Amino acid sequence: MPSADEAIDDSIEVARQQLQLLADISDPAVAYLDTQRRFEITNDAFKRRFGQPARNMTAADFFDGVCSQTLDEYLCTALERRSALSAQLDCTGKNGETDRLRVQAVPHVTPDRARGVFLVFGELETRPLPPEQDNSDEEDDRMVHLQRMAKLGEMAAGLAHEVRQPLAAIGNYANALARMLRAGKSGEDVISLIGQISEQAKRADNIVGNARSMIGKGPDHVRDFNIRRVIDDSMGLIERRARQLNVDVRLSMESELPEVRGNPAQLEQILINLMTNALDSMADHDRRILRVDVETTTDHTIRVRVRDTGDGIPAEHLSTIFNAFDTSKPDGMGMGLSISRALAERHGGQLWAETDVAEGASLVLELPAVSSADGPAAPSG
Repeated sequence: MPSADEAIDDSIEVARQQLQLLADISDPAVAYLDTQRRFEITNDAFKRRFGQPARNMTAADFFDGVCSQTLDEYLCTALERRSALSAQLDCTGKNGETDRLRVQAVPHVTPDRARGVFLVFGELETRPLPPEQDNSDEEDDRMVHLQRMAKLGEMAAGLAHEVRQPLAAIGNYANALARMLRAGKSGEDVISLIGQISEQAKRADNIVGNARSMIGKGPDHVRDFNIRRVIDDSMGLIERRARQLNVDVRLSMESELPEVRGNPAQLEQILINLMTNALDSMADHDRRILRVDVETTTDHTIRVRVRDTGDGIPAEHLSTIFNAFDTSKPDGMGMGLSISRALAERHGGQLWAETDVAEGASLVLELPAVSSADGPAAPSG
């Protein structure tokens, strides 16, 4: 049996591999730095543009003379505020050419502390836009993708743990199957074990599929879909943290729900934001209940209510909790509710906080259902 230190080292290495995966599947140049702003991970796009940083090299040293302003200030501020920052800087690549790039620093935080920071370099749109057109949707998409990266980075160790469970079960079943075959057991017993292996393989595949969908590289197109699956997948992704906090999760959902038109991964992101906020708010409370109630209203909308028994929302913050970079929450990126509301509105829906709640907080997501004649306008995605 591995020692405690070996187990910790193994967990760190798995989390590192997960973060490397996040960087590798991203199109822009991406680096991940620790809280001392030392390079931990870079993807191929970063190396092609800027080269490979030396081991333990800091951002201040690497980018000295490369960018028109020091990036270290942005990284420090993002880590201190635990919120994302964006700027446009002139940066010189390893080929000697200087380009104006959009630079974004996105902190990777867990409920207890900041773990590191993503540094993302994106191309600027040089083509002039018509007067009636802006790039707000494109900017929203960038911020959504960055938040997905940071949120999945936060969940990386948990995802690794979840994948290990079905893989360990598959190994155990395979060993048992080998023993049964050597012992000449009946075909029915063998078939039963094969079925168990198949189920565990599907479970592992679902976990990986959910993660890829959240990153935005899976099947992520606008379509009509059953929201029950999105809710189930979202709850599966927060299940481990709920167990760690000893939270009683209660789901109430109608047996038949109409379909929704939109982007399943984006709606999953809304739900995960709402549920993880609820879990965080109950961390220091003795009574911990998370309720997710799903119903169809009389005006043909689907309403998802997420309630907790945590700190609640102070009256003075009710008007600002949906603002970008709201600082009322000590942990997180400060963008979750702002992006969640924007995504809800792009799906023709609404997201609001209920004010007449006796205990904890209650957030409500309302989405138009697809009617038989004509559904809501499809969101960009």
